[in-house]
Parts: sequence; structure tokens; C-alpha cells
Amino acid sequence: MTSSTRSTLPLSAVNELQHDTSPKNIAAARAEIATIVGDGAITDHKDELERHTSTDWSSYPPRPQDEPSFVVFPTSTAQVSEVVKVCHRRRVPVVAFSAGTSLEGHFANLYHGISLDLSRMNKILAVNHSDFDAVVQPGVTYTELNEALAKDNLFFPPDPGPGAMIGGSRQLQEFCLPQGMTLEIKTSVASQIAHPPAPVLNLSVSGHS
Repeated sequence: MTSSTRSTLPLSAVNELQHDTSPKNIAAARAEIATIVGDGAITDHKDELERHTSTDWSSYPPRPQDEPSFVVFPTSTAQVSEVVKVCHRRRVPVVAFSAGTSLEGHFANLYHGISLDLSRMNKILAVNHSDFDAVVQPGVTYTELNEALAKDNLFFPPDPGPGAMIGGSRQLQEFCLPQGMTLEIKTSVASQIAHPPAPVLNLSVSGHS
């Protein structure tokens, strides 16, 4: 049997994404999103645009053309879903953002869409100590989670860096351990994904890392 290194879908067969980031469409999208999250949860201040593009310690240097058009701060899954529906309908690209501690340029807004900042979704919803299971929103930091777990004499050992949030780190699987240390951690991830035009999807994934 001959092995193949070909992709299951050749790049030539992939349709190029069609975005609309024209000033008129971006302004209309912002007006719609404001009815969902409120004017106070949207900003286009220069310092915030820069903060949501790159950091001084990132390997991907900041570039003005990679800045988002504006930043949105949702506070619930329902808001995230509605915002994504607007962007999907208007063909406005979306880049999720949590703590901004990424070193690899993951939150650069290459297509000048919007930055969806999840840091205000920072609640620990449940800690099931008997199951070693916690349900948290993406804006919860590792420090905050461990402070809550300490009440039950529990500890979540992976920590990719100061200030890192669960949402971004789970997306990147950034579970870092000291050199030479061997440890098996059972992880269970329950995710709610905004998938327009359908309702929010609930996914559960379990595994070992």
C-alpha cells in the first residue's frame, strides 16, 4: 500500500473567503452589535486596537494593518452567538481574544474585522470536587480557578504563563510542565460554539494530555 502526503482537500479546491470590511459595512455591523451588547461594550480607541493586535513579547510584531476595526466585549454565550450571527451575515471576520498573552500572533486581525474580547466572561460556574471537574467561562484565569479549587484542596497544575486565561489556553492546548517532569492530566472540555445561522452548539471532548 502506497502512503500519500496529499491533503484530503487540495488547496486548489478551497474557495477563497469573501469578506466585506468596507467602512459602510463595518459601521452597519457595529450599529447592529451595539443593540446586542450596548455601546459601552464596544470600542475603537487606538490603545485598545493595538492591545488586541499584538504584544511586546510576541514573536509576531504588531502591524497597523492587522488591527481590528473595533473591539466587542460580550458578557454571555447568548451575546457571543448573536454577535457572530451579525458578522456571519455581513461577512465580517471575527478573531477571539482572551488575555492577550499569546506569543505566536494568534489574535492578529489579518482581515481587519472585529476582535471579540471574552475577558468579561469570567465566571466560575461550578466546581464538582468529587468528579475533579470545573465548569468555567473562557475569561477565567488559571490563578482564579486555582483560588476556587483550593477551597476543596484541589489544584489545576498546568499554567502556560502569568495572566493566561482558560479559554485561550484550551484553544491552543498550552499545558506546560517543568522540564523532566512526567504527569498525566485527564482533561474534559465542554464548549459552546456560536455556529451561524444555527443555534449555539454544545460539544464535549475528553482525553489525556
